[in-house]
Amino acid sequence: QAVPSSTKIMIIDDSATLRRTMALSLQHQGYQVLQAKDGQDAMKQLRNQLEVDLIVCDIEMPNMNGFEFLDLRRRDSTLSKIPVIMLTSRSGLKHRNLATQLGANAYFTKPYVEQEFLKELNKILEPKNLNSAKNNKPSSTLPLASNKKTILVIDDSSALRHTMTLSLEQKGYRVLQARDGQEGLNLMKENPQIALAICDIEMPNLNGFEFLSSRRQNPQLKQIPVAMLTSRDRDKHRDLAKQLGANAYFPKPYVEEEFMEQIEKLISNKNSVK
Repeated sequence: QAVPSSTKIMIIDDSATLRRTMALSLQHQGYQVLQAKDGQDAMKQLRNQLEVDLIVCDIEMPNMNGFEFLDLRRRDSTLSKIPVIMLTSRSGLKHRNLATQLGANAYFTKPYVEQEFLKELNKILEPKNLNSAKNNKPSSTLPLASNKKTILVIDDSSALRHTMTLSLEQKGYRVLQARDGQEGLNLMKENPQIALAICDIEMPNLNGFEFLSSRRQNPQLKQIPVAMLTSRDRDKHRDLAKQLGANAYFPKPYVEEEFMEQIEKLISNKNSVK
């Protein structure tokens, strides 16, 4: 099976020696290789619109370790589609299980047998390679298409985030997820391309009102419209949200069709203001 020259693999490891050795091995197999020194560096590169087909990731790294990277990746509807192979000196079952729970596609321990590692890597990439050869065009799990609007969903309910992500993806949006207001603010700062945030009120660490209050103090974040989606449907909550700068307010449970229609209007209004 020939490897399309457009197939890109990212190596995330704080060891420059390992990255260099693996890069040579993968390039010898016909792959293009990108390198990142830790999870934070990888996220920065991936959010800068790079196309990547597979990631090889260490666990123990500074700034952002492998588990933290996997957790952020699975809450990004675009990045979560990129397969990840963990390559680490951590051989304990608890590390392997946690990596699997966080969405890793394979797990190898160092030192690794190169032949077995490449066999698994090729197996994971095989559907992409076949598709690429068939269409005679670059295969890409990304791009983070510039024409794809990004929506941030902030809610401490993983079930709601998951349901909302599926609905928004079907409408053609890219979705980022945050578990509370603090994570939401961090993601907004790191992803200025976010077109809209959908936010709950009752959350740990930083609730929806605190999130709105912090957002309006930041001139950049203030430009991103926010729709509140909450079980709190009393007028006093609605009024407070509007005073704090919320652009729309929806009570749960919501009617999906109407909600999506309003979401599209909010994003269109933001774009027309520009």
